[in-house]
Amino acid sequence: YILRGLYMNRLHNVPPLEALEREHSGKPPLPEVSFQELAALEGRTHALVTGFMVHFDFLQHAFMGVDLTIVRHYDTTQDNPGLHPLPGTRAHVVHPRVLVTHPRAKMHAKLMLVRSPHRLRIVILSANPARHEWSQMAQVLWYRDFPSFASEPRDATETDRSCTSSQSESGNHFLISLCTFLNAMDCPDDWIHAIARYNLSESADVRLLHKVLIHPAHIYT
Repeated sequence: YILRGLYMNRLHNVPPLEALEREHSGKPPLPEVSFQELAALEGRTHALVTGFMVHFDFLQHAFMGVDLTIVRHYDTTQDNPGLHPLPGTRAHVVHPRVLVTHPRAKMHAKLMLVRSPHRLRIVILSANPARHEWSQMAQVLWYRDFPSFASEPRDATETDRSCTSSQSESGNHFLISLCTFLNAMDCPDDWIHAIARYNLSESADVRLLHKVLIHPAHIYT
């Protein structure tokens, strides 16, 4: 199941990975995809991207005309935690509070969510949202699109439930972990609630790891 969703990034000025793989190993290669293709979900209205290192111009170009939320690592001695608008854009930057409560923590998670009224695209990546990491470095990623529920709109009480409470009763560990991560990273409430509008039941066999890794010099989330 997981292998069906694995891809490599498409490098600039490098022969296609398919030719290299077959020449050196004879094994079928992973398909290739660009960041722009991942971002181009039809009818997209909102996107959320996380990373340790972020190139804002790279993201704004890929998500032009979209409400964009960027969750990034930041210097707690210079920047304040919380949600910060980027002037002149439709983008906001989130500085997670966990980095203040754990001063040696590093926000290293790489996740991208793109949503439209009908679909939610979830991408788990090895690359930061930085131009050179996508064009010059080999990366691997997993992504899958999930449909919205086809039922009539829910009443206000049900709509206001968090993504954890709305579907976690099914034992979907992927969904529970995703919601836990979004909450831990102080993602806006509209994202927390929006997840509940999509059917993630086909992700039940996938595990999304959200751990704090201890390193002698740093703590990684």
